[in-house]
Amino acid sequence: MYLMLSRHLPFDSNDDKEIGRKTIYQQIQFTHPIWQDVSAEAKDLVFSKFKFHSLISVLIQITNDLFVLKNCLTKIEKKE
Repeated sequence: MYLMLSRHLPFDSNDDKEIGRKTIYQQIQFTHPIWQDVSAEAKDLVFSKFKFHSLISVLIQITNDLFVLKNCLTKIEKKE
């Protein structure tokens, strides 16, 4: 969701483990100028997605989001 709204990744590193650590332990920031035009409600929603307390809950959320996305894309493909 962060990426969809800002077109930037929330954390940057060449090391996947470091990105994983930041995703779990580091708080996201809305410092890029693009966030000036994003509503407070949208920022709150993005922030709430990052308030996971364990890697398991992150993986569950990603799996659920991918499942929903896959179902939506399948329905779109069937209409075409």
